[in-house]
Amino acid sequence: MKKNFKKFLLSFLISVSFVNCPGGGGGSDMSSLLLLAMGGGSSNSGGNNKPNTPAVAAPCMEKNSFTISSGTAWTFSGLPYYYSSAKTFTLSPSKPSSIFYAKQDHSFNDPNTDYRPVLPTFYDSSGNNFLNREPWNVFTVTSMAPYGSNGFYYANKYVSNSSSSGQLNAVDFNFPVNPATTNASASIVTNCRKLDSDEQFFSTGGGSSNTNGLSKVWTNRRKLNVNLIFIKDGINRAYPNPTEAGLQTALDRWKSIYSQNSVKIDIQFTVTELDSSEFLSLSSLSTDFYSVAGSLGKLFVSTSSIQSDTALNLFIARDETEVGGVLGISGGVPGSVGLKGTPQSGMIVFIEPHRSSGTVGSILSAADQSFLGDTMAHEAGHFLGLFHTVERAGQSGSTYPNRTMDPLIETPLCTSSRNTNGNGVVDISECSGTGFFDSGALNLMFWAGDGVTQQTQLTGEQGWVLRMNPLVY
Repeated sequence: MKKNFKKFLLSFLISVSFVNCPGGGGGSDMSSLLLLAMGGGSSNSGGNNKPNTPAVAAPCMEKNSFTISSGTAWTFSGLPYYYSSAKTFTLSPSKPSSIFYAKQDHSFNDPNTDYRPVLPTFYDSSGNNFLNREPWNVFTVTSMAPYGSNGFYYANKYVSNSSSSGQLNAVDFNFPVNPATTNASASIVTNCRKLDSDEQFFSTGGGSSNTNGLSKVWTNRRKLNVNLIFIKDGINRAYPNPTEAGLQTALDRWKSIYSQNSVKIDIQFTVTELDSSEFLSLSSLSTDFYSVAGSLGKLFVSTSSIQSDTALNLFIARDETEVGGVLGISGGVPGSVGLKGTPQSGMIVFIEPHRSSGTVGSILSAADQSFLGDTMAHEAGHFLGLFHTVERAGQSGSTYPNRTMDPLIETPLCTSSRNTNGNGVVDISECSGTGFFDSGALNLMFWAGDGVTQQTQLTGEQGWVLRMNPLVY
């Protein structure tokens, strides 16, 4: 049954387009799941570690990185896939979240012929497999657990970190080529910061108005380290004042958004520079083809020496030439937290698309910096695990997972029926109602911005997701 289930899932997901701004299968025999846990096979087993107190000085992460050199075959439409052995992980108040990363270099990368992405399969404590909410890339995938406070809402499975005894889960990874032939790699990074009581017992639901979730006040403040990496080419800089003070208005804007009561995360910055003519302006926004010169993926892969594994690495470039007008991109939803030098090891913002005045390479105005701060906060939200509240066509359907909306039960939605002008897109004006299903345009994670509308709202559940990330302490 599990293999058949997996084949159905893959047939559904291969039919959709895979994009970088951000779905899998699985056939592992889970009969030994509980035995593995009792025998110490869990990647983060144990409540034997002394839990952290709320006042910690740095992120608490447990990292388990491993090579995958064997797999079990299954077939979809005559095409082979191979799934790894399962890795167990425990969710609990002292291990509240895990981030997953897998990679295999293979040749099935042409969406017009034979396109097979790397993907994970998750299992609940009863051994039932399910799709998580992650997007898939060709060669790599990042995922996380939990994606929201209510697993039934986004995965139709019980996924929880509230039980003091812990909830045992598992994951396997699926690859287009037998790992015995082309080795794969994977990592599980676990948050080991003990939850506060209000984080552990946080519970919420849907609502009737556009203000649902906005009144949440967290008890304790948390911290996030950000490593600002200004890109230059000799004396030719993406930004003329590559310092924290040089972008103070933008950074203060970001800090104010994350400091609101529904989030309560204080941001601390460090600054460095990257001297590279290749990356001053990017020619490709792909994180998949990370060997391509001037690509976002190559930027993240080739700069591990200036990255931090305990901070969010934010690259600041001049612009990009592939699309034009792109404001910023996160390496993933989530990014590969705690790992340097992967194709998802950071986020990037572009200076020039935020400019409304002045010449290329000059200081941004206060208004333009404020716009840049919104972009920083939005893309960091993606990196830490937040999706768009709805995608461009609006919320529709009731599948698991539903990729037309975020996985959070508390977030006000804008349904596809709000597209009143018939252009197939729900815009800010169409999603500015006062109800639960006609709003969300003022949320930080709305899919589109205009540089004028104040989009700074975050619900308590969105704040909960941000606080669960291993980088937040």
